[in-house]
Amino acid sequence: MGKGASAEIGLICPFCSAPYRGIVPSNIAQIKCKYCGGTFSVSSYFRETAPRCPNHPDLFGTSLCNDCGGHFCTQCLEMYELKTNGTAATLYLCPNCLRHRKLGKANAIVFMGIFFIVAFGLFWLLISPMAPPEGGLMVLIILLFAVVAIIYGIWKRGSILLEEDRAKTSKENSFQN
Repeated sequence: MGKGASAEIGLICPFCSAPYRGIVPSNIAQIKCKYCGGTFSVSSYFRETAPRCPNHPDLFGTSLCNDCGGHFCTQCLEMYELKTNGTAATLYLCPNCLRHRKLGKANAIVFMGIFFIVAFGLFWLLISPMAPPEGGLMVLIILLFAVVAIIYGIWKRGSILLEEDRAKTSKENSFQN
């Protein structure tokens, strides 16, 4: 195996070729495979060259974030269910990439509301001189929907940021105890 290959691939069981996805402390000498039950040693070369988790430097980064490709321990990655065009996939994301995805969804809701306000506002300005008076009710309903979407998107964004603050505060409190 090439010098950089073992660090990029991670730990692979020599008996069944299954990747080891568990937490690997940096001072461990042997690992038991969860698939075949075989015990194999962690080479000193791997301990020197394997990437470390940026959040837990005492652990090897045996898992990759599907968005940024960074090496993280299994404690850091969270599952994210992605559904597009009738297909579903499970992604493993680091905390930063998960935050960006959640905030992206909330921002999309806000931008959709703004788009409806601008589009239908311009539409109403163009047709208002020739539109019957009861036509304004439809535009008012659409604008109300747009305002509700903007408020919901802002609330969703705020709840995501508040959840992050709570998680940071609980981590700080656990470190102090």
